[in-house]
Amino acid sequence: MAKRKKRSSSARFALGMLLYAALFCLMIVVGMRLFWGFIADYEASRDNHAIEDYLASMDEAHIDAIAGPFLASLDSGIQNPDASHAAVAGVLEGELRSVRLGAESNSNQAVYKIYSGEHEIGRVTFTRPDNPRFGFSKWSVAEESYDFSWLRDSDEITVPEGWTVSVGGTVLDESYVVQSQIPYAYLKDFYGKGLPELYQCTYRIENYVGSAPFVVTDPFGETVEPSAMSEDRCLDNCTAEEKATNETFIQAFLPYYVECLANTNRNAQANYNAIKRYLVDGSDLDVRLRGAIAGQYYAHSNGETIVSTTMLRHIHLGDAYYLVEFSYELDSQSQWEAQPTRSDNHAQIVLQLTESGLQALSIYSL
Repeated sequence: MAKRKKRSSSARFALGMLLYAALFCLMIVVGMRLFWGFIADYEASRDNHAIEDYLASMDEAHIDAIAGPFLASLDSGIQNPDASHAAVAGVLEGELRSVRLGAESNSNQAVYKIYSGEHEIGRVTFTRPDNPRFGFSKWSVAEESYDFSWLRDSDEITVPEGWTVSVGGTVLDESYVVQSQIPYAYLKDFYGKGLPELYQCTYRIENYVGSAPFVVTDPFGETVEPSAMSEDRCLDNCTAEEKATNETFIQAFLPYYVECLANTNRNAQANYNAIKRYLVDGSDLDVRLRGAIAGQYYAHSNGETIVSTTMLRHIHLGDAYYLVEFSYELDSQSQWEAQPTRSDNHAQIVLQLTESGLQALSIYSL
């Protein structure tokens, strides 16, 4: 009987110890939860953690919210909206840093500047409510503002009038032209002489971000790299057929012109009569050669031989007018020297396509 009573007391003691251990464990769990809640609230009450979480929150929805007005202000005509969005998102998804503004911050407000690299892109203000837990309260975003204007870019390009310039698949119209009738340096001596006049114009694009390259197309439909845009390239506007026609004319015209000036045959009138069919009647060149006939009776050479002719530039001035630059080597025989003297000659000639074919209007030595 005594032995059974002793066993019963031992069982009650063991059960009590188990209950005590369970209660102790429960207290530990509750205590730990309270402790970690305290720690979490403490950490949440520190605004430096709030800004870290904020900078890590730049997901697609957040980017759309803060960058939407700026993206809507861009010129979508020259840049795909997806490309604009990607350029801005690249800034916000990149390495951001913050600077706390101590003068504007206090125990219930924290103000930060947000930087991307060296560019200040925005400000965010955190506040915390008046119902703290454990004496702490969590910071939340009260206000945020961003300025992406530093991302806006601009560019311009000068091309011959009449060429096509496009950006992002859009052909730029006159609204993008900021300067027109820009003269060519090469043609400075030909402006204001009654000839068709060639000019350049400047296109300017702005209010875009990232890349918006120009695509330039000449009148022949050939794409020209902007880096290759030069006055020489822009004035090279004759077709292969026009160049061949110009060269054929000059090769036929030049011997008569040289003979007219040299008067080797001592017959200035005959020389003028021979070249007249190559001249526009009443043109500067026609008047000059006709007026020189009398003087040619007293001035002449013992012989002029064209050695070679090289075409240097063909320019279609517009309508039926062409400007051709060429050079030619000439052997001149004087009556005092046994061997001819070779000279290099450089000239520009203005041609007009008439009912009789190409004819010369004027010629200039360079």
